[in-house]
Amino acid sequence: MSGDMWKHYWPVYQHLESELEEISYSISFCDEQLTVHSLRLSDLLLRICAECENASKSIIDMYGLKNAGKDISDLYFPQCGDILVKKFTRLNRADLFIRWHYQTFSNVSRIPFEKWNETPSTNPEWFTAYNTLKHDRIRNAHLGNLSNVLAGLGGLFILNLLLRKEEIDQITVPHEDAPRMQLSFSQFFSPEKFLLYSPFGMYRTFSLNL
Repeated sequence: MSGDMWKHYWPVYQHLESELEEISYSISFCDEQLTVHSLRLSDLLLRICAECENASKSIIDMYGLKNAGKDISDLYFPQCGDILVKKFTRLNRADLFIRWHYQTFSNVSRIPFEKWNETPSTNPEWFTAYNTLKHDRIRNAHLGNLSNVLAGLGGLFILNLLLRKEEIDQITVPHEDAPRMQLSFSQFFSPEKFLLYSPFGMYRTFSLNL
């Protein structure tokens, strides 16, 4: 299993986060704006979801997970879900908090993969929006909205953490640094419900509980 695969994905994720941060200066991150849509948000969603497809297949390849009769490159996103939730049994319950300071959402919780099950998985709403936009961007422009972008980016964040699982599970830090380390992976999302740390003498060790 290649422990360096995440290095091909993480810079892209960070760049997508920085783009969303820039957008936050033009669109207020509040309930009233969740359905606001634009060409820029559509473009961002298209790139986020394409990255999700690639990341999910890389995870399957890294762990040697197989789907009888199908090459990894031919898997649809829900088929990736079927495979991944068998290995990572809490993946479809992974609950993220939106921790971006400059937001006033009444609901800051997102569960990006709640429609994935062992079998059969279905596409998350944000990924269905991506597919619809991909095939007819003009007539479905309303799907390129802030809500779908936030949920899709949250899904990509979780997949990027899975790509780094081997490294994360080896992290050991002094007790006082553990909370800061837990939040250091993203400025938008807190993984505190599943990125856990445990006592180890004067230190804390991390584990990705997915």
